[in-house]
Amino acid sequence: MSDTDYNGWTNRETWAVALHISSTEEIYRPYRNIAIELAKQAKISHPDKWEDETKYACWQVFEKMIEEQFSLGTYLTEDIKPTNANPIAMQNFLIPKHNVLAMEDIGSLWRVNFTEIGNMMAEMGIEVVKDSEEE
Repeated sequence: MSDTDYNGWTNRETWAVALHISSTEEIYRPYRNIAIELAKQAKISHPDKWEDETKYACWQVFEKMIEEQFSLGTYLTEDIKPTNANPIAMQNFLIPKHNVLAMEDIGSLWRVNFTEIGNMMAEMGIEVVKDSEEE
């Protein structure tokens, strides 16, 4: 197995992101709903090439979502004001366990093929739109 082929995905990181997106209803449902809405909008705005437009929109939207959901960073809340006891206005917060596990499993996002993830989600949205037309 080469480094560019992991369980049918470009690499291990891309596979891990796809796995975590589809692993729980809590994560999967919002991604799926967004893909469906993007497909519906593309069907209206670009009827001749709506499937391609859906894929392009999904690449853009899901890259941002994945970076926000599965990256570690500095998180500050705007409503916390500096005090003598807390001069830099930081507050402890909890990251949901599934996000922590996903971040550990995925590792760095720099190798994730977001186009491939976008295509996966776009296909779900496209399928729903096509199925709704048949009814």
